[in-house]
Amino acid sequence: TSVYESLKKKIIDELWDPKHKFFKVKFPDGSLCDTREAIGYIPWMFGIPGPEHDEAWLQIRNPQGFLAPKGLTTAERRHPRFRKNRPQGGSCEWDGAVWPFATTQTLMALAELLRTPGSHSVDRTDYYNNLLTYATSHERKGIPHIGEYHDEVTGRWLRDINPRSWYYNHSTYCDLVITGLVGLVPRGDDTIEVDPLFPADSMSYFALDKVLYHGKLLTIIWDADGSRYKRGTGLSVYADNRLIARSTKLKRVTGNINGSVGIGNYPLLLPVKKKTPGKFLNHSILSKNPGVQHGLFNLKGQSFGRQFKCLPDGVYISVFPDVVICDVLLSVENH
Repeated sequence: TSVYESLKKKIIDELWDPKHKFFKVKFPDGSLCDTREAIGYIPWMFGIPGPEHDEAWLQIRNPQGFLAPKGLTTAERRHPRFRKNRPQGGSCEWDGAVWPFATTQTLMALAELLRTPGSHSVDRTDYYNNLLTYATSHERKGIPHIGEYHDEVTGRWLRDINPRSWYYNHSTYCDLVITGLVGLVPRGDDTIEVDPLFPADSMSYFALDKVLYHGKLLTIIWDADGSRYKRGTGLSVYADNRLIARSTKLKRVTGNINGSVGIGNYPLLLPVKKKTPGKFLNHSILSKNPGVQHGLFNLKGQSFGRQFKCLPDGVYISVFPDVVICDVLLSVENH
């Protein structure tokens, strides 16, 4: 629309710094901030930048930019004022610490970039590796946890048990797995689009099961040789047990949500269970690493009482009750 094009032009004209090749904050006096900040990746979430702006993404690979051992920082590490609030534990430290929600925005923007036709300065391996790092940050003392923000080198939650941080839940980790990694791209029409962001040959199998989408229960399966799920080789997408799209390769596929390209019904991988009132299954650390426990939080009632429960090796994560991801990533080894 004309409004979108007008805003797009204004954002590029006003916020793009051609010298540092980055979108920046603009001050009331008209000057741009002298620091690259992760917020500069947000324009990609809305398809605003063009190929000429791609170079900005090299900063997520640069240890002097945003790349740190425990995540992507909110400000570039080369800046002389980076993390000058040490010792940490103050309030709203946006001078470089890792904020899960900011990482979410960056990875959502990266997913949009990678699904744009053409070559780019970064690739799917960057998404995959940063999501792995992001997943491992969701813990405290060996159990699943999400806080307000954490140290970029040690991973320590900087406000730790402060009530605001303790119940912050400042993460859309599940969305990054579902819409990013597994690749269920939200749309407003009857087309199901699945565009996984796994690097080539990185996974032998994965499955996303029982996702309620446009009134249908979706199942997305990748099984390189067909031995894991016994439903054929390649990428398969089901809507209410009907096969609606398939590819022998791990690549973008589309299908009609009301259509069918298969014969007969294919039962869900896991049976549908009756919802338990008063429970909301939240975050889970998924790992095949014996050093990391499988588990989930049950957040019950208004007290948000936390209960840690070990799960068997068939790991799962619930975004909403009865939404299940089985065998999907967040392991430190490939399957």
